[in-house]
Amino acid sequence: LSYSTTGNDLEALFEKIGGVVKAEIVCHSRSNRSKGYAFVEMDNTNDARKAADTLHDQDFMGRKIIVNGAKSAGPKA
Repeated sequence: LSYSTTGNDLEALFEKIGGVVKAEIVCHSRSNRSKGYAFVEMDNTNDARKAADTLHDQDFMGRKIIVNGAKSAGPKA
């Protein structure tokens, strides 16, 4: 991601695909500067998959973005 990207920018981008629960930019703990990546949580799995298919490798704010699904199997019982 562009280092100037905000959570609101990501929410606006992903909301074109489906409902967004949260968009969080990952920042360095000492400088509070973006690390260039984020996590976006969507309302449902189908929208998340569609977002990954649609937005992966697209230009966003001057940089190509990589969109992957979660690697976890989901919450544990």
